[in-house]
Amino acid sequence: MHDATVGGRADAFASPDLTAFCRLDELGLVVTGQRLEPDRAVLACQVVEPDQWCRRCGCEGRPRDTVVRRLAHEPLGWRPTTLEVVVRRYRCSGCGYVWRQDTTAAAEPRAKLSRRALRWALEGIVVQHLSVAYGKASDTPLAGDWDGDGVAGLGVQRGSRFLVKQVACGGSADVVFTFGRVSDRAVVGDFDGDGADSVSVVRGTRVFVNDRLAGGSRPGFVFGRSSDQLVAGDWFGSGSDTLAAYRK
Repeated sequence: MHDATVGGRADAFASPDLTAFCRLDELGLVVTGQRLEPDRAVLACQVVEPDQWCRRCGCEGRPRDTVVRRLAHEPLGWRPTTLEVVVRRYRCSGCGYVWRQDTTAAAEPRAKLSRRALRWALEGIVVQHLSVAYGKASDTPLAGDWDGDGVAGLGVQRGSRFLVKQVACGGSADVVFTFGRVSDRAVVGDFDGDGADSVSVVRGTRVFVNDRLAGGSRPGFVFGRSSDQLVAGDWFGSGSDTLAAYRK
């Protein structure tokens, strides 16, 4: 029998490495801690590359502070896994510009899923034909991180009613509320920067922003044209979403 601890062999054992086991090295991350909760695992991570050079003038930046970006990762042993990525912010010593470490290797900007989680989900849908039945055939589907846990859930618009599910599964809605009119178009985004998405509506050229999953009246404002398709995103890295218009 050969010695299984001898290095240099294809079947030799290496030291335990949680970063490699979770394939986070492929995302430019390193694991610094873990927390096991009853319903999920949480991994604390840091970005490997420092990214300290100013993107405007090229001068070296100084560390300012850190922010935490939460991403849903591929399940490990079918346990939902969340990444809490500590992202360093820098201030340029020359022009004063402030930026965050580049995390595009881990996830798309403003995405709530890591690239490994996105691949896992696509493989499940396309390769294994996973599907979720929710709502009615006539509903308009929605998706958003409704509770700010870093994991996208489902939702549907049924006229002026919205039925929200906190996770991507079937069953009864977790939150049901009425907002706007039957003919309104829904726009999902985090408009107040609290980390959780909500549903606003577009009525012609008027937009009614709703920062919580509840009904009621909201003041509106005029934006774009009635034929525009409005999308929400954190275009300026401020932590909250604003609207943009797609015009054919």
